[in-house]
Amino acid sequence: MRNPKRTSTTAAALMIGVGLVISISLFAESAKASITKIIDDSFIGDLVIDSGTFGFGGLSPDLATQLNELPEVEAASGVRLGFAEIDDETRTLYGIDPATMGSIVDVGVTAGRIEELSATDIAVHDEFAADQGWTIGDTVTVSFAQTGTQPLTISVLYSKDELTGDFFIGNPAYEANYPDVFDFQVYVLRAPDATPEEAKAA
Repeated sequence: MRNPKRTSTTAAALMIGVGLVISISLFAESAKASITKIIDDSFIGDLVIDSGTFGFGGLSPDLATQLNELPEVEAASGVRLGFAEIDDETRTLYGIDPATMGSIVDVGVTAGRIEELSATDIAVHDEFAADQGWTIGDTVTVSFAQTGTQPLTISVLYSKDELTGDFFIGNPAYEANYPDVFDFQVYVLRAPDATPEEAKAA
């Protein structure tokens, strides 16, 4: 009552603070729900080893190889991250192990086989391909910083892009066009007779 102006200023600051807390809480819950949906829809493994680098350095590719030799591990697959120009835009291009990724991540393949991705192949999200009028067997021109323009053949179409974006290539194509090879994450599927705790400890 002695200082209404000060009281109103304090109340306004308090309401702004409450509003910010509510907004941040809603954002956090939304992000959590999105991540949960991605895991439920696409990730069928048990563990993710994260380098925290998001493509700038990372884990040695030998790590996935060593994990695949453990009896507690059914399959381990490294994920690489690079950038390239596709359709006149700079885009994120994921690199995956064709031999193991399909058993850990479900990308909803609608045509082709991930296991057959070679050094001259690329996988494209089917909606993006449809928008461009692309189909299996078509050639996509991809420009890499180190190796220049390379024609890659669409050999896989898929419907789930939560973990791979609109494009990904196999390790043979990644190693042919990027000089530095690191895994920014490794996905792990535990062996059927190993508990989650045993797989994590191993």
